[in-house]
Amino acid sequence: MTPINRWRQDLIHIRALGKLAITIDEIFYHRIKRFVRKDGTVTWDGNCFEVPYETVGNTVYLVINPHNQTALRIESKDGVVLGAVTKLDPIAN
Repeated sequence: MTPINRWRQDLIHIRALGKLAITIDEIFYHRIKRFVRKDGTVTWDGNCFEVPYETVGNTVYLVINPHNQTALRIESKDGVVLGAVTKLDPIAN
């Protein structure tokens, strides 16, 4: 039996991930430890990101999507979502 025929034989046992597919992406996000400065920002990869002001003076984890290199949010050490991040434009600010 060829490999492709063997694989096709098992297709009846394969099921779609559905909602689980969303959580699988979360597993592969990178979490980078950062300190929130007094102005409510963190830096990563030469960029500055605004974070919720309540986190000033704390250490947080910046969640990064490694596929498109974008910052998504910040989390606590325990994985609790603390808020969104906004990339700052140095010219506009």
